[in-house]
Amino acid sequence: MALRFCLPLLLVAAPALAQSDPAPTPPPLTYDLPAEKPAAKADADAPPPAAPPANPYLHDETKADAEARAAAMFARIDLDHDGFITMEEMTAFAISRMPRRKDGSLPSAPPIVKEMFDDADSDHDGRISAAESKAAADRGFDEADTNHDGVVTPAEKMAATQDVMSDKPKAKAKPVESGR
Repeated sequence: MALRFCLPLLLVAAPALAQSDPAPTPPPLTYDLPAEKPAAKADADAPPPAAPPANPYLHDETKADAEARAAAMFARIDLDHDGFITMEEMTAFAISRMPRRKDGSLPSAPPIVKEMFDDADSDHDGRISAAESKAAADRGFDEADTNHDGVVTPAEKMAATQDVMSDKPKAKAKPVESGR
């Protein structure tokens, strides 16, 4: 089943995705990320992505909604704003949404984070572009839309998520460490 459709749904709570901040903010915790790169220039003529519905598990979702959700998630995860998501950024983002351990240390990202990254990185260059993110969202939407009516219902979303969560890992994956 498509991990790509569940990326935005599994990494953070759905209401957090509905926030449409004008500029993405880094996660509240500090991580060792790749060196800062200059921000990519935004296309001044491009309209901002439409805000996705508040909770994708409570509302029907069209492909345009799924693409808007993927664009919003992409902007949140691209911590250095260079137009690409690296595994380090995705790990930092995932860990920032998880509670600290009882001893105060940071948790490890679950292996599914690496699986989702690898699934979305279709050209295997070690980073996810906005186009790859959109394509992954489109593939995931098409797989989740089991009756092919152009709308993914909450029941279809839940079934797709359950399929992903019930899949047995292909290989015993190690958790991804936070770098701290």
